[in-house]
Formats: sequence, C-alpha cells, structure tokens
Amino acid sequence: MQVVAISISKKKGTRKSPVNEALLIAGHGVAHDAHAGDWHRQVSFLASESIGRAREGGLAVDFGDFAENIATRGIDWLNVPVGTRLGIGDQAEVQITQIGKECHRKCAIYYAAGDCIMPREGIFARVLKGGTVRVGDGIRFLPPPIVSIVSKKNSGKTTLLEKLIPELCRRGYRVGTVKHDHHGFDIDREGKDTWRHKQAGAATVVISSPKKIALVKDVDAEMDLDRIVTRFFGDMDLVLTEGYKQGGKPQIEVFRKAAHDTPLHTKAEPGTLIAVASDVAVDLGVPRLDVNDIQAIADFIAARFLTR
Repeated sequence: MQVVAISISKKKGTRKSPVNEALLIAGHGVAHDAHAGDWHRQVSFLASESIGRAREGGLAVDFGDFAENIATRGIDWLNVPVGTRLGIGDQAEVQITQIGKECHRKCAIYYAAGDCIMPREGIFARVLKGGTVRVGDGIRFLPPPIVSIVSKKNSGKTTLLEKLIPELCRRGYRVGTVKHDHHGFDIDREGKDTWRHKQAGAATVVISSPKKIALVKDVDAEMDLDRIVTRFFGDMDLVLTEGYKQGGKPQIEVFRKAAHDTPLHTKAEPGTLIAVASDVAVDLGVPRLDVNDIQAIADFIAARFLTR
C-alpha cells in the first residue's frame, strides 16, 4: 500500500495541483490546503485504481483532478470501515471518518472532468499525528490502543468496565472489549441452529444479521491479543481487555480493600502498570484513581491514548 500522488489547492471546489510532499498537521489536515481545518474531512484519499478506471471510461483526468489530497495504490478503500487508523510514511497517522460525500451542486471539477467520482469513492480522514508525507511513502493499517483492566480475582473488573464503556461511548469513542478466559467457554445456546452446526462438526460458525455478526471458531492454539485486535478491531478507537495480566499491554489495576489485603502489583515490580483504580490510598508508583470516579478514569485513558 503506497502513496502515488499528493495534491493541494488554495480553493475548494477546484482541481488540486500535484506536489512531491506535504505536511500533515494533527487536528488540522494538509498544510496550505483549502480543505484543512477543524472538521472531520481534513484530508481526502482516492485510489489510483479508481482514477485509472475513470481514464478508461474516457475521462481526461490526472492526479488531483478530483480534488483528492492523496492518491493511493493497493487499498480497497470502499471496504475500509470508518474508524480505521492508518500510518503514512514514518510519522503521520490518520483515522477514516467518512466514505463518499453528498454533493449538493455540481462544482468546477465535475464540469472540467465530465464526472466526479469523489462522492462515490472518495475517503475522508482526520489527522491524529502530524508528519511529512511523500510520494512513494508506504501506508499501513494501525491497530487501536489496548488497555488491560486487571486485578486479583473478584475485585470488580467487570463492574468497572460496565461503567467505563458507556462513559467513553458518550464521549464519541468507539470501544471494543476482549475478555480473557483460561478455561475455555461455550458462548452459544444449546439447541439453537448455530449450536447444532457446531455440534455437527463445523470448525467455524458465523451468524449474521443486519446489525450484528458473531463468530465461533476452533483454534489450534490461543490467538495472540495483538492478532485478535488487528483482525477484528481495526475500526475501534480503543480496545479494553478484561484480564490479560501477562499480555504486556498498559494495565490499570482494580483494587478494592474489601476483596483483598494487597494489590496484584507492587511498587517494586509495576510491570506495565499505568494506574491503579482503588477505594483506598495505595502507592504503587503510578497515578491512583478513585475506582468510583468513572469520569476521572475515562479522562485518564482519553488523555493518554485517545485523540479528538
């Protein structure tokens, strides 16, 4: 996946002019481009394959003629979900915010090119992390940040997550969760069609509806957390795990004095601990958050891992 062209313009609704490189500014967009600003369409993408098809259809068009900032090769943009994060070059990071757009009137691009494919195939993003992008730079999909909620047994991890998830969602973040289980599980209900499929020997069973999809799949060995997140959570802003004490991810420990005398971690061996959420004073060498102050915990996570 690669950048094949970069284009900018000083006015909206006009063709953009090719440049060899451009500066992406976090929270703003492409420097010196008319579409940059404090909104959700800070930078635009279009597949070079789409431009090629337009040429084959008889349109005399080149890079920038559809007012795209970055033309790419090797990305099937229409199958990249909103929320997906991408790295461009060595530094820049963007997050997809919109696929296609509504044009209320035909602009100069339409009349000059004879058609405009941006409303159908254009991809729009906001800039999470700035940096210079150049023609030829690689593009890669980035997994969302992972924060593990950990504790000794029966300390209230699920209870904390039940309160934390809606608070983060209320702020506009897409949140995914992964629950770690050491013993194996059955998630289907006995007698249901999908349960019967699995009992009959299906190694993978999927149930799909207009608003949900569920997958049950046999594995030869436990799937690595990074692989799970990369494969299933690419369009999330954040993944919270319940458990995964040995996962090597940033951890917030839940500690309640009524459940245990001592925390899971110690100040001498904090590991990947970044905070403790507790109902009593405890010094683990990291910030202590009130386990009952969900807004403060959400503030901490957002400040450290999320960008708006």
